[in-house]
Parts: sequence; structure tokens; C-alpha cells
Amino acid sequence: MRALGAAPTVGALARFLPRLRKMARRHLPAASPARALIDSEDLLQESLLQLVRNVDQFRGGTWPEFLGFVHAILAQKKQQQARRQQVRASEFEPSTPQDSLPSAQATPSVDAMAQEDRLRLRDLIAALAEPYRTTMQLRLEGLDNAALARRLGVSAEALRQRLSRAVRMLQERW
Repeated sequence: MRALGAAPTVGALARFLPRLRKMARRHLPAASPARALIDSEDLLQESLLQLVRNVDQFRGGTWPEFLGFVHAILAQKKQQQARRQQVRASEFEPSTPQDSLPSAQATPSVDAMAQEDRLRLRDLIAALAEPYRTTMQLRLEGLDNAALARRLGVSAEALRQRLSRAVRMLQERW
């Protein structure tokens, strides 16, 4: 084992940075659920600050002992960041109890308004000039753009322009 000598200096830590980065990534493997909450670069920065602040507390004398010291700091910072993220996530959860929220089921009045909107849209489409009327009717039947262009015998670009113009006309008349 190679002796470390005195506590590492900031310059030594700078040369050690690529290895610290790898260590931080190993603490947050891709399959880890913590990876979704914490970024390895953030973990590295937090750990590096802690390491610089506390390097004088290192009591070992070899590089393996120093690496153990660094691993301990990384683990501590990972836990702190995970707890911080959990607190933040709970702050953004809705405070309203679920049973007091309005029901997702449609009411008769909502159904009636939707039916009125469908009828109004049907009338507006019927009032469109050709070829916009046919294009919109076929599109609302569920044909995708490629099938619609083949059926109408137009290019994909011509179909896109027809749909765009038809939608713009409907928006203006709505």
C-alpha cells in the first residue's frame, strides 16, 4: 500500500477529480431509483465541497484509507440529497384530499355541451368549401394523413396545407 503522507491538498484533489467523478457515478448506477432523483455531477460537487471542508479530519495514512473516506462522504451526500428530493416531492403533492376533488365522470350538462359542440362543428364543416369539407370529414373519420392523401389523390404537402387552412377557417368561424 502506498503511503499518502500528509492530507491531500486542493491541487492533489484536482488531479484526483476524474476518479472522484467515476466514484460518484458508481454510487448512482443507471438502474438505481436514486438516479432518477439525483444527478451524479451534483453528487460529485456536493461531495467535493464536503471533502475540501473536512480533509483535515482525515486520520488515515494510505490511499485506500483516503478512498474509504471519500466513499463515506459520497454515501452521506447521496443520502442527504435523496432525503432533500423526497421533501421537495412531498411539497408539490396536492394538499386537497382526493375525495373532495370533482369527479372525472361526465355530468349530463357536460355531455349536452359536448354534443352541442359536435353538432356545431359538423355544421361548420358542412359549410366549408370543397376540397376543405371533404378533407376534414375524412380526417375526422380517422384516416391518417398518408391514407387521406392517397384517397384524395394529392401530395402529402397539399394535404397538409388543406388541413391547415380548413382548421384555420373553422377556428375563425367558431
